[in-house]
Amino acid sequence: MLTFFCLRLADPPVITKAPVTTKVKAGGIAAFLCAATGDPTPTIAWRKNGNVISFATSRYILSYMLVYLKFEFSRLFCRYQVHNFPGGSLLRIEPVRRKREDADFECVAENGVGDPVSAKATLKVFDGELVTAKGFLGEPVL
Repeated sequence: MLTFFCLRLADPPVITKAPVTTKVKAGGIAAFLCAATGDPTPTIAWRKNGNVISFATSRYILSYMLVYLKFEFSRLFCRYQVHNFPGGSLLRIEPVRRKREDADFECVAENGVGDPVSAKATLKVFDGELVTAKGFLGEPVL
């Protein structure tokens, strides 16, 4: 009697593209990209200063009219938007606010195999123009 076993090997998540620390002018748009591999394909969640960011924009809506209204609602009221794709996620913040978004943002990838993995980036928000270094006579240093 022959017995066959089929083993499916699973791979824990690995972050292949970590979010990058960035500077954005208050009122502008910030975006963080995170990608991960693993088997099964990992899901990615976002955290701000260690707290999970929840999204009103992640619900499924079937009607085109509701999709349009939802888009308009999220454009007006939901400053945090997540665009998920296989193996990755993009976090978009618009508009960036000085007091609220000067923070650490972290992507967490998990797939049920091994421990979740994460990568962190800092969003630095500035008011007005970005200050450049000046030389002895007050001229910009190139």
